[in-house]
Amino acid sequence: MKTFKDTAGNEWRIALTVGLVDVVHVSTGLDLLCPHVGDPSPIQTLVSNNRVLLEVLGELLQPIHGTPPCSVTEIRDRFDGHTLGAAKRAFFEELSDFFQGLGDPGTARLVETAIEAGAMALQMAADQISSTDVRAELLKFASGYGSSPASPASIPGR
Repeated sequence: MKTFKDTAGNEWRIALTVGLVDVVHVSTGLDLLCPHVGDPSPIQTLVSNNRVLLEVLGELLQPIHGTPPCSVTEIRDRFDGHTLGAAKRAFFEELSDFFQGLGDPGTARLVETAIEAGAMALQMAADQISSTDVRAELLKFASGYGSSPASPASIPGR
């Protein structure tokens, strides 16, 4: 079981059970018991698609200390970027622990590696953007649109 807090101080719990894995499979089509199977695999989808992750979290999240259960819509309304980040970390830690408990350290490591790879890919993209002279690239792109045909008659099909 993993917990995290939202920005309002409410505490949330993620406790992955086989029953909840089945609920997620029925509601989203993602088979968390086989996170590496498919193209894209469930783990790839969850690492790269926060919208799908929200759907999964909507099935798994359990408020703590008397806060009533929430729908996915209410979770979207309550979660800012920091809270979603905390929920994402808690979910993947719980998923890894689930496979460790199942006696499948290879799949647990796959989950951990997928998160690391996703973070590295985002950092590489950010580095690429930071090292690019956006103005120069835009000018280069726009220069291809700078010339126009001499007359409408020179446009094919006219």
